[in-house]
Amino acid sequence: MSWVTSVQEQLLSAEAERSPLEVATLLGLLAQEGVRPNHPNNPAVSTELLTAAAENALDAFAAVQETDHWSVSWDRLSLVTEVCAAAHILGNEDAVAASAAIVAGLVRAFPEVWAAESLAAEAMLQKELDRNSRPIWVAVADAARAAEELAQS
Repeated sequence: MSWVTSVQEQLLSAEAERSPLEVATLLGLLAQEGVRPNHPNNPAVSTELLTAAAENALDAFAAVQETDHWSVSWDRLSLVTEVCAAAHILGNEDAVAASAAIVAGLVRAFPEVWAAESLAAEAMLQKELDRNSRPIWVAVADAARAAEELAQS
């Protein structure tokens, strides 16, 4: 079973359980990988829910420390951008725009925390990204260079 099939099965299960946050996250995961499921806008995923999901993802992102294992920072970065992608696929990018802008700003303010993710971010920039995720990935891709400049000053 491919990961796409697995995620699509999880999506059906989340819809059956009426779990709009999980639906949004799974849609976002698929969207980030360029998979566009035949899925209408889900009215159960309201603007308020998307905004809350983005704020929760922002809180988790802001808690990442330079000493955290790379898998923690990657997980938090992925969570934020999956919520952004979900908002895009649901046609409600404005619901997450403020949180996404803060995340990009945090990356620029603390590049040393995100420098290890620079190469992976460059790879992500080769994909089609939504308008909220792209600035985050650009900031992360620039983090190694910015951290080096900070260390030299």
